[in-house]
Amino acid sequence: MKTIYLAEDDIVTRTLIAEQVRECGYSVVAFEDGISAYEALLANPGGADLLITDVRMPGMDGTELIDRLRSMPVFSRLPIIIMSGVVGVRDIADLLRHGASRFLAKPIDPRELCENISRALTVPHHL
Repeated sequence: MKTIYLAEDDIVTRTLIAEQVRECGYSVVAFEDGISAYEALLANPGGADLLITDVRMPGMDGTELIDRLRSMPVFSRLPIIIMSGVVGVRDIADLLRHGASRFLAKPIDPRELCENISRALTVPHHL
């Protein structure tokens, strides 16, 4: 079973998305911020098959998390889905340039989430 890491600071959103990921057929490990997810990835680089991260989080936001991960060869192909409810088209393009594999708008549609996870896991990320 594939393991999805989820970084989301809002407890309600984190719980809801974690449940949706499980319903898609994946194992999920949820983190309350980018720092926790980053540290977990560094401690176990092969532990996650995909990362889902929010854009806005305290401590280390999603953009910084992606930048740090993409600077290391071991994470250059890790699929990363970034999500937000408060960004525009230009922001989305910028997030993809930073190294996000896909973008999801909040509120997250469960079918769209499953589809994007499946696609991200099927098509390897290329920088």
